[in-house]
Amino acid sequence: MPAQDVINALARSCDVSSAEMTERLNLIVDISSNLLEYVSVTNVNNNNAKNLRWKTQSRSLEDLVAAVNTEIARISSILTK
Repeated sequence: MPAQDVINALARSCDVSSAEMTERLNLIVDISSNLLEYVSVTNVNNNNAKNLRWKTQSRSLEDLVAAVNTEIARISSILTK
């Protein structure tokens, strides 16, 4: 099934336009990428490796947890619209 057909079917099931569903799916992809980046940074930090991004942003573990929780809340919000 082509991707556009999947988007159209999802849009119909959620009673939204295909354009809005595409926007929601793109946002979910962006959020998922952010979550993967946070996990990657955490793994690098936990392995005591040097990571320029981690060092330049000076993120504490609490900041990281807060950022991940924010992203999870955004996903929940999108999926429950």
